[in-house]
Amino acid sequence: LFRHEEFRRKVVAMVVDEAHVIASWKDEFRKDYGELETLKIIAGTEIPWLALTGTCSMKTFTTIYQTLGMGGEQPFYGLDLGVDHPNLVQWVRPMEYSASSLATCLLSSQLMPNPLPTSRK
Repeated sequence: LFRHEEFRRKVVAMVVDEAHVIASWKDEFRKDYGELETLKIIAGTEIPWLALTGTCSMKTFTTIYQTLGMGGEQPFYGLDLGVDHPNLVQWVRPMEYSASSLATCLLSSQLMPNPLPTSRK
C-alpha cells in the first residue's frame, strides 16, 4: 500500500499501541512485529511513528527502539512517566479451585471489598 502515493498521502502517522509486546512477540507469536522496521523504511521518513506502552523496562525499550528502527533521519522523543499508576492494583492470590473458577475469583467481593475508582480525579 505504501508504494501507492494516494495511500501514502492519507497516512498521518503510524501508531503501535501496547508496544511492549514487540519484545516478546516479534520472534514467535507475531513475527510481523519483527518486520516493523521494514514497514517504517517503506513508509518513508515523512510519516511519524508513535510507540505507546505503560509497562516497559529499559531492556524492552531498547528492543522496541531497535525493532522500529528509531533514530536515524527522524527525530526521536521519549517520554517516561514511570510505572506508578495509583488506579492500577495487582494482587497475587493462590487459586483454591480449577482454572475454570478464575471468573469467580476475579469477581469476588472478598478479593476487592471496596472497589477502586475507574478514573483519575
